[in-house]
Amino acid sequence: MLKRTLLIFFTLTSFFTMLSASSAAKKWSLDLSSTLNSNLYKKKSVDHSMGSSFDASFGYDFSSFNSNLSLSASKDLQGLREFTLQDGALSFSKELQTYYNFSFSTKMALTIPLSEASQKNNRLYTALGISPSLTYTNKDLSISLTPSVLVQFHELKTAKLGTPNTQYALGASLGLSYQFTDVISAFLTGALKKSITYNGFKKDNYSTSQGLVLSFGKLYYVFSHSIGKALLNTRGNNINIDLFDSRNSIVGFSVGHTF
Repeated sequence: MLKRTLLIFFTLTSFFTMLSASSAAKKWSLDLSSTLNSNLYKKKSVDHSMGSSFDASFGYDFSSFNSNLSLSASKDLQGLREFTLQDGALSFSKELQTYYNFSFSTKMALTIPLSEASQKNNRLYTALGISPSLTYTNKDLSISLTPSVLVQFHELKTAKLGTPNTQYALGASLGLSYQFTDVISAFLTGALKKSITYNGFKKDNYSTSQGLVLSFGKLYYVFSHSIGKALLNTRGNNINIDLFDSRNSIVGFSVGHTF
């Protein structure tokens, strides 16, 4: 499994590195970032958790559409302090139409099962996601609505640990961003997701995130807060949406650079 993961990782990385070497017309892009995140439990609490993630995004403009390869890894900063490779994604996007302040685009993404959980437990072959997006832009304000459909392909309907694998996921997200100055911007997002297993079991979740971005040329910093959990309460009869919850909220600090 390790050899297979390393082979996929280095093959894809080498491919996009060669693309970046040909700097003609600057059709390629590279974004590297690192994030430190923590929940809000006290440091001495057994429920306290802290970790870091490392992300790389390679993009290439094929004129008629854009492609992007995303790779990431995470590391626990407590306990075993394990370094874990996460699933990657290869995506293709295209802007289809622009009308006054509105633009319509679509994106297709293929999941690359690099993580141990996907390879060993869930036995995921790949996943195909399609997400059209409608964006309204007015000077410094941008609002986007993005529905999404995800279909996953597994070797088995049930994971190795006995839990049912998710076959479909339907979602919708609403995002808002505002550019206050050349340096300072902020964003707010909210998303709903319905997961459906192979045996028809359904689960609804929601997530929200807010952040402040400081940009200095190609270097940027992000201060963020996010929360995500089940949409309904334990009885399943009431919607349970919180923008902040000391037991579930995650705060983060990211630093990144674009090339």
